Amino acid sequence: MPKTWFVALAALSKSATPRRVLLNATADHVVVLPGRPTAKRTP
Repeated sequence: MPKTWFVALAALSKSATPRRVLLNATADHVVVLPGRPTAKRTP
């Protein structure tokens, strides 16, 4: 496979990585728990 194929896959994987995973990967403990964010709803 051409080198550009691997470069494209690397770019896609970086853009598809959730912010939670990026923050937790560099921390020494879990910073952001998995789950859906809760939205505050006003009546």
